[in-house]
Amino acid sequence: MSRRERNNSEWQALIAEALKRQQADFSMLSDKTKLIRILRDTKNQKLGHQRHSEMLQQKLNEALGDMKLLREKFARHRVGDEGIGARHFPVHEREKLVCELEQAQQQSKNWYREYVSQTEATSDAKQDTETYRLKAERLNEELNQILSGDKSRIVDIDAL
Repeated sequence: MSRRERNNSEWQALIAEALKRQQADFSMLSDKTKLIRILRDTKNQKLGHQRHSEMLQQKLNEALGDMKLLREKFARHRVGDEGIGARHFPVHEREKLVCELEQAQQQSKNWYREYVSQTEATSDAKQDTETYRLKAERLNEELNQILSGDKSRIVDIDAL
């Protein structure tokens, strides 16, 4: 074989090898492109799912709020009152309870007045008791002086 033929066959082998590498690089390049497309599509799907999830969460919160309002409305309707806040008794029972409360307040006021009058009476009785006790002590002293015979010391008992 001549040099030229050898070079030619080497060149053909080199070209064949280069073509194989190029085809392999092209197939790798297309795999990378495919992966990039798949990643981009996956990210877009993920964003779409997140938006959908946020929308569903918002709808759920709105539905829960509506349910709460409806429960409160039904509870007020059952009680027969459109006022604010939960009621534990029907209207007629509340009226009865208010009347009982007013009667209890009146009875409490009466008892307080009676307590004050009894306290005053007790205070007056204590004061009268102390007055009579002191008068009895003075009378006892005067009687002792009269019985001992000292006429200069006799005092009008009624004046005391």
